[in-house]
Amino acid sequence: MKRTPIVRVAVLLASMMLTGICGAGAAPKYTDRENALELAKVLDKSVFRNHLVGSTFIQSAGDDRYFIKVVLDNNVSQNWTIDQIHAWSKSEEILLSGNRVLLFPSRQSARFVVFGKNEFARQALRYSIYAKRYPVGDPLAGRTIHFEVREFNLVELLGVAPPADPQGYRKHFVFDLVNGQREYLSHLDAYDVLMRNGLSDEPGAAGVVMRRAYRLRQLVPHAVQDKNDDGIVSFSVEMIFDQPIGLGPEHFPIRMFEQTVGSHTEFVLEVVVPNAELGAQLSTIGQLEYLSRIRAIADLQHQKRVLLQARLNPDVLDLPPEIEIDGVSVRIKFSKVIDQSVLERRALYDLDLRIRQEQLIGRSLSAEETRKRRTYLLAMDAGLAQWRRARNEPNFEVKKDLMTTALANFKEAAVNATTDRELQDAMRERNAAATRIPLFILDYVRLQMGSARAPDAPILMSHLSTAVALTRDPEVISIVREFVRRLGQ
Repeated sequence: MKRTPIVRVAVLLASMMLTGICGAGAAPKYTDRENALELAKVLDKSVFRNHLVGSTFIQSAGDDRYFIKVVLDNNVSQNWTIDQIHAWSKSEEILLSGNRVLLFPSRQSARFVVFGKNEFARQALRYSIYAKRYPVGDPLAGRTIHFEVREFNLVELLGVAPPADPQGYRKHFVFDLVNGQREYLSHLDAYDVLMRNGLSDEPGAAGVVMRRAYRLRQLVPHAVQDKNDDGIVSFSVEMIFDQPIGLGPEHFPIRMFEQTVGSHTEFVLEVVVPNAELGAQLSTIGQLEYLSRIRAIADLQHQKRVLLQARLNPDVLDLPPEIEIDGVSVRIKFSKVIDQSVLERRALYDLDLRIRQEQLIGRSLSAEETRKRRTYLLAMDAGLAQWRRARNEPNFEVKKDLMTTALANFKEAAVNATTDRELQDAMRERNAAATRIPLFILDYVRLQMGSARAPDAPILMSHLSTAVALTRDPEVISIVREFVRRLGQ
């Protein structure tokens, strides 16, 4: 059995109060000389609001305080302070050469990083494991869980508008995970993923990759056991799932908070269960020692997460709970000093502008960029040609091969894209092909099953497997399952 204690409740409450009173400060107006020189170098030959930055200098405001002086391609000279550059990086009004992005990890600091969008997209398209590190503010903050990725996509292509990240950067990338979660990443999030090698085909030391979500099947109370020699007794609440738990006790944080219900205040102890969903309706446990109204609910703020909650009087919680994991069981173990009285239990901007900006950069391509661009163009041209041929092809097998080969070429083009426009074009074609191929297969299978001749079940099953591998549409998956059932009869 794996076991670990959590931090005392008092420490948790203190931490929560400190988090609540810490506000976000404004960005500094100036920076030191060394940082200013590095920033000026990065901004040189960038594009700002449709104008090429022709040259950059640093200028002193006194006392080792510097800002950036730029000259644009229209010969206009401007003084840029750090807080202005902060704001422009968030509004994406500055475009660096090489399809890179200027980012500031902290609102209160002039320290910056440069993020390469091309490299991130290549890794996201190549690798199948995403190591999610939970951010500050999440109960799982600082912990990492590995998930298998079903598909990488772009926010712009999906027509969604997720909220910006805590620093104010818009979300641009999407990971759809095999367990059903959808993860949105900003440029700053993606930079962090690259820096910590968060994309791979191997989980590394963690050894466990989350695929199917754990389904909670039962809540089981365990009453007080025999007294120990030290005068302490224990009891527990057990969560039983549909599959062995691959996570460690550190992935099940316990926290306590105060909430107002009607005219009174109650304290709630909560266990956070990641990569989980509720199974059948679970009954509430009315009372177990100093815990009452013990229940499991879905976390409305996070996908694939369950919360185990119980009301209690915090004065009786002398010893911190512990998490024990054994196979399909997660047990929250509570301790109680037997001479303690527990009688008082109270209820408890715009595509055209971006294209013009990229054109203004006008840089000479390196040998590697030239190779990638040639590969991109060849793959895109081949994919589009194959898709056009497939439209007029009467033979199902030939048509299917043309469509799936075109899809593979669109994926290859996306991996070798060197600009935002190229990546969007390739992934738009990829997404469209991945949507149309399953529908085309279903139409064919439906026609074959309705014909007078007996259908060739193994071949049709193989076609249905291709369709299922390409889709996330619940309706398509439901139809595939029905066809498989009928073919198996």
